[in-house]
Amino acid sequence: MKTKNLVFALFIMGTFVFLNSCGSGSSISPSGTIKEFATKVEKGDIDGAIGCIATEGKTVDKETKGKLTLILGMGKGQMEKKQGIKNMEVLNEQVDADGKTATVKMKFTYGDGSTDEEDYTLLKEDGKWKISMTKK
Repeated sequence: MKTKNLVFALFIMGTFVFLNSCGSGSSISPSGTIKEFATKVEKGDIDGAIGCIATEGKTVDKETKGKLTLILGMGKGQMEKKQGIKNMEVLNEQVDADGKTATVKMKFTYGDGSTDEEDYTLLKEDGKWKISMTKK
């Protein structure tokens, strides 16, 4: 469990990624982006998962994408060890008054019965909610 938390912490605090569309669900709600991201990681759609991450106007090099691909692959492995995601529950979702930032608290329940709670900060980029790599 600690390894998965470390992987997600590295992911959130780590590197910046390609500008890539996460899909239409991400523009509807911040929690929709988190669910889409988790589903893509679980399925091994690393490029799709990367598309759910905010670039915050930064250029991303090949090395950075490689590091993020490795981290997300480790996250997929942790999900597999826990027998996949059984349920994703939104504990709290709050969009800031500016309409450009949001926070989401999620609870993930896995096939092996274990649970994790994670906090996310999201930004609106190009009309879509994306996961921020920086702390709010």
